[in-house]
Amino acid sequence: MAQDPIILNAFWEGTANTLDPPTTQISLFADACSARAITNERDLLHSDGPFKIAFNGCGVTHGMLGTLFASGLREEAAQVASYVDKLMQRGRPVVLNVMGLSRGGIAAIYLFQALEHADPEVLSINGLLFDPVPGDQVRSGFPWTGKNAKDVSKCVALRRVLAIYPHEPLPWISFHAPVLVAYPRRCQVEEDVWLGCHQGALFRTSRSSRNRMTEASNLSCRRIMDFCDAVGIMLERVDTVFGWTPSARDCLDLCQRLLKEKAFVTRRELHDGVFPGSCSSTPSRTIVRRSCGKYLNKYHEALETRFALGADGHRAGPWAPNASEDGTDEAGMPRYMLGMDTS
Repeated sequence: MAQDPIILNAFWEGTANTLDPPTTQISLFADACSARAITNERDLLHSDGPFKIAFNGCGVTHGMLGTLFASGLREEAAQVASYVDKLMQRGRPVVLNVMGLSRGGIAAIYLFQALEHADPEVLSINGLLFDPVPGDQVRSGFPWTGKNAKDVSKCVALRRVLAIYPHEPLPWISFHAPVLVAYPRRCQVEEDVWLGCHQGALFRTSRSSRNRMTEASNLSCRRIMDFCDAVGIMLERVDTVFGWTPSARDCLDLCQRLLKEKAFVTRRELHDGVFPGSCSSTPSRTIVRRSCGKYLNKYHEALETRFALGADGHRAGPWAPNASEDGTDEAGMPRYMLGMDTS
């Protein structure tokens, strides 16, 4: 008889962010996650889990070195990898769910790399990367934090990834170009372009506000809740922790409304790890907001499909990535207002 897996959930906040008091939804989801917090390796031996571990931003834990060079992330990733190894030694399947924002997304990438040795028959990994930002300039590469944080293609235990990229560009001096990652060939990957600007799309939710930051955060909350449901991250006290959580219907209505509003074209440069031979000054892909589109983004298309099928608005069957091409129809209408252009 197949044994139930042991689940470990890991959460990483962005560079300058604290878990307590909570800074972004990463902190809130870590709080709402129904699991036993790990304090030391002995915790892994006396319980069947689920377990959880969460980290403050590297700028909080390692000061200026963390802020500039992401110091501490490799060590934290190695710590979680050692916990996974301990769990696999128990002779049961293990599921690792990872959620990381900004530099926390880079920590998740380091963790995937640290687990390249893992047997995919024993370990299954699911990852949510929210605007993973290495902190390097696009053109010069300085300070090179992301040089080795673009490729996880050897981590064959990585099964599912949702990577979300807000479209609004930040000034080049802010070092906030995100990275597109090379994944294992059989990994189910959905890369979606989002409303808002970096972690401003991952703040508190609100029932009534039409503030652009809140609209983006509302969409983020429901999309991440869908992801948690799909990969087995159990949540409790969600309304208490968040104050209010939007429904799928709320998000569909928001997407439909925003699609009708006039949109100004934006372009956001990035580090593209999928095409490592490309020149750093001419990225292979660019995050864009177009002037129009059939759908706002991939999540909007998925919501339209769910409600068209008469689903309950949360999840119609097992979660699967949206693999639709980001192209145009015969009349030249882009499929997505928020998407990626290939140069």
